[in-house]
Amino acid sequence: MVKNYITPTQTKNQFIRNNKSLIFLFFFLFTFLSYNSFAQDTDGDNIIDSIDLDDDNDGILDVDECPTQGVLYTLNSVLSSNGNLIYTGMVNGVEQTITITSPDGLPELTGPNGQIQPNGNTLGANGNVTLQDFGATESVLVFTSSIPIRTLSFEDIDGFDRFNPNSAQDAMAFNKPGDWVVTNGADLATYDVNTGALVTNNPAGNAQTLASANASIHEFAPRGAQSTVLFKGRNGGTVDNGNVNFIADTPFTEIKLLYEDISNLGVREYVGSTFSLPAFTVAFDDCLEDTDGDNIFNDKDLDSDGDGCSDSVEAGNTSFVNNDIVNYNAG
Repeated sequence: MVKNYITPTQTKNQFIRNNKSLIFLFFFLFTFLSYNSFAQDTDGDNIIDSIDLDDDNDGILDVDECPTQGVLYTLNSVLSSNGNLIYTGMVNGVEQTITITSPDGLPELTGPNGQIQPNGNTLGANGNVTLQDFGATESVLVFTSSIPIRTLSFEDIDGFDRFNPNSAQDAMAFNKPGDWVVTNGADLATYDVNTGALVTNNPAGNAQTLASANASIHEFAPRGAQSTVLFKGRNGGTVDNGNVNFIADTPFTEIKLLYEDISNLGVREYVGSTFSLPAFTVAFDDCLEDTDGDNIFNDKDLDSDGDGCSDSVEAGNTSFVNNDIVNYNAG
């Protein structure tokens, strides 16, 4: 079944693309969820916390108890080195890290001949990154976070090509199950990594039903790609100003971005990409605020300020005679 286009909240990143040499300047917006909250049901209402609007059922929405916060992660020039970029940001008073690497020897670097090929990427300690998916190389970037991640978002993708089937064609996928969601009107769609069949239509609803007949999109699956493949919806031309989110099925602390220049009948690719990544912004789905320091985050704390009066009473949702900071409300 082909999914229709939906529009979630837009986020911030920027790609600037030149035709032959892909030049990016991008800012990532990561969405974090703890493993516990992803399956936890704090108030016992049979709605897991990750989709419950009021985790502790105190009548105060989680978004009000834990306003969305953004944290700027910046390149740590002291800790970073060539091939190992380390970004740090303060989250709830604790320094967290995201590391980007591009190592050799990964199974995701398997080429069409079944052999592991060199990773064509280079990472400079100054944050300059070059992606290369040439005939004798493959391209993988590894993102490792000290806090679980579920969503990566990209804004203003330029120069995402899909020309004739034998020409260079840009495509991306991850090694975790999940789907891409287009958040503006760009001609981008997603395709099944194994069959090339359309999964999520472009916003106009006219994406081609196959990525390309006999396309080397099928190289993604042997390389370990499990997500859908992001690809231009219609043959011909280039996508500019595209905004997309990648949403994994479950949170992760490591994910690999596989970049391919796919073409009909497995014609080998020749693509080079360069981008500068000095910083990115991090936002949180899950609450990381603990006002009273009792190690219970506000959205699950019945008395978030620790004064003995429940948040529900303070908000006027419960009478004072029914003040309870131990038992979650029912109903």
